[in-house]
Amino acid sequence: PILNPQYCKPLLIMLTTRSFLSLFLFFAIQSISTAQNKNFKCSVQLSGNEPEWVKSMYSEHPNILEVREQYRLYYKSHNFVKNKHTQNFKYWSRKVESQINAKGEISQDIIEKRKHKKLLTQKQRQSNTKSLGNIWKPVGPFQTYLDDGSMNLRPTQANVFCIAVSPSNNDIMYAGTAAGMVFKSIDHGMNWFSVSVNFAFDGPADIKVHPTNPDIVYVADEEFIFKSNDGGTTWSKNYDTSGDIEQIYIHRTQPNKVFAATKNGLFYSDNSGSSWTNLFNKSCWDIEAHPIDPNTIYLSVNNSTLKRSEIYKSTDAGANWILKDNGWYTPADGSVAVDDGCKIGVTPADPDRLYAGVIGTSKTGDDGWIGIYYSLDGGDTWVNSDGIDGGPYDNSEGKDDKTLNWFFAGYTSGYEQGWYNFDLDVSHVDPDRLWIGTIWACESGNKGKHIEYIRGTRNLEMHADIQDIDVVGDEIWYVSDGGINYSKDEMQTVEVRNKGIYTCQMWGFNQGWNTDLWTGGRYHNGDAVWHENYQEGNTVFLGAAEEATGYVNPFNNLKCRYSDTEDVLVGESLNIAPTIIPDLPMYPNEDYVALESSEIVYHPNYVNEMLMGVDNILYKSNDGGGTFSALKTFPTDAMVYEIEISRANPNWIYCLVRNNSNTAIYKSINGGQSFTTATALPTSNNWLDITSNPYNENEVWISVWRGDNGKIVYRTKDGGTSWQNMTTSTLDDERARDI
Repeated sequence: PILNPQYCKPLLIMLTTRSFLSLFLFFAIQSISTAQNKNFKCSVQLSGNEPEWVKSMYSEHPNILEVREQYRLYYKSHNFVKNKHTQNFKYWSRKVESQINAKGEISQDIIEKRKHKKLLTQKQRQSNTKSLGNIWKPVGPFQTYLDDGSMNLRPTQANVFCIAVSPSNNDIMYAGTAAGMVFKSIDHGMNWFSVSVNFAFDGPADIKVHPTNPDIVYVADEEFIFKSNDGGTTWSKNYDTSGDIEQIYIHRTQPNKVFAATKNGLFYSDNSGSSWTNLFNKSCWDIEAHPIDPNTIYLSVNNSTLKRSEIYKSTDAGANWILKDNGWYTPADGSVAVDDGCKIGVTPADPDRLYAGVIGTSKTGDDGWIGIYYSLDGGDTWVNSDGIDGGPYDNSEGKDDKTLNWFFAGYTSGYEQGWYNFDLDVSHVDPDRLWIGTIWACESGNKGKHIEYIRGTRNLEMHADIQDIDVVGDEIWYVSDGGINYSKDEMQTVEVRNKGIYTCQMWGFNQGWNTDLWTGGRYHNGDAVWHENYQEGNTVFLGAAEEATGYVNPFNNLKCRYSDTEDVLVGESLNIAPTIIPDLPMYPNEDYVALESSEIVYHPNYVNEMLMGVDNILYKSNDGGGTFSALKTFPTDAMVYEIEISRANPNWIYCLVRNNSNTAIYKSINGGQSFTTATALPTSNNWLDITSNPYNENEVWISVWRGDNGKIVYRTKDGGTSWQNMTTSTLDDERARDI
């Protein structure tokens, strides 16, 4: 209340200097690393010239609602170009949507509740005498075929994060998927079945199988280790490390010794996981054992001071560790350096040989790749395979003889996905040959110096975005965003082995009314369609990448629409290719975040009459989509989301419209000639879903996705004049996405 004037000027100078320094640090050298923030796919460096949505997303306390609104408005007036920021945005949006409160803020309380509920749900499911698999059954995709009628398989089915082959019986295998399931094969990957139907995983990052007992399996699932002693029939929490787990190592001759390389250090158990201790208190990237001596272990860790990965070696099963950095990498410019990770490769063809693939930034201009290092003496000395740390790169994609350092990025724009798509393994036949998985499937035949993009040069039927590589004798398993590839000839040819792995993530979905048919756009894997004549689980890939699209004409169910590829008449058998038909002149609002898409909604009586929301306008077609006219223009910054045409009285239309993060329900009782707003909604939460009673046009229900306990479901029986809270305690801590 009393301010002494003599302190004013120094105070102002101090604040101004401090503010200037903060701004300088942000604009000049701010780096966002995936080592520090797991919610992003790839590391970035910000210059300060990025759009506001980019700065907001990478801020210390981002608000997802504000970021999404900034993103939407930015791309209303700018052409969309895929880059690291847009891919991070897509990944981040999905990653944090389960962590945010009604205001759009990431909440630690919600994160902890989610963790607790996950463990509780796992216990409840496994103790339930009714198996989920006996109530619901999966219908695919079990296999995905090309759309040319050739009956050839296509590896665009489900994002597989990791694969593990049993050391004692290589016909038994396990695979973990991004959608949160573990699958098992007992016939060398020819067929797969789920061993986690009654268990809630998030997205297993690593799986390891006991060296002599294929029924004992460890799964690294975010910060948890889960274990099964019965081949996946039941699972139990083995450990909570409080930091995401990257890799597990089970000692080959003393399998009671288990190691977990995590973001919070290297953890160790000498009693098969009953208790754990922290052996090494640094963020870890990878762990590999010597091919002959199981007590010799290599560990790659993050040195946050030098901003690089480093290799440590133990010769006494983890009791002591020695840094091995003779000839190792040091960043050229510490002010911009970023450590994005290091994968380790060993081979029984030369047991003391060691490979390390290092990703990150050494200096300005680098695009995520540092290089391949190798050691011929167990890590005592290192050699950079091509003599260059980072750039300059050879940007000729697909070129098999690289004269400069390898072009790690997937595109000449420099876009790459860092640690999210990165692995390395070494041939067990030829120790000079190693395989590197990034966005592309690649190979080097001379210790990492020349790297060939084998998916392109050998025309291999593989999906981009490699997640894991496992070399077992003369066999190689590649897993990717699209599933599993297998090779038995050193990657000269590959097979698709996805049969039964059904956890594709549907971003769009629609089904036929008369023909049993469904279709939709999938995360990572484009658009797929299933027809009742294909037999259960057999689907056809129609193209594209990952949009929330796919619409079925209710009269002619073979007529399917897609915003990201051609509209088609679906072939009525797998050996009949779809027929391309004229595209619609426009497509509805679509998004990969729940509750942020419109639809194509058909009149319940007239098949040629259809509605869709595009930006802030409700459009109508009377000629089956040949032409559209604006039926209603809502406020400028609004987006039209869900549309409900009453089946009881089709003149009644409800529209869910969000304007500047405020949601309103608009109603028409004259077929869209005029609209009025319903009375104030009973919730200020904007993440809503609506449905109307098919027998009563006045009755509408809404669910609130991020509703507080006691405020999740509401009903109106008078067309929106008044609302009744229908929530009970059964819905506490639930997230209702649809009603």
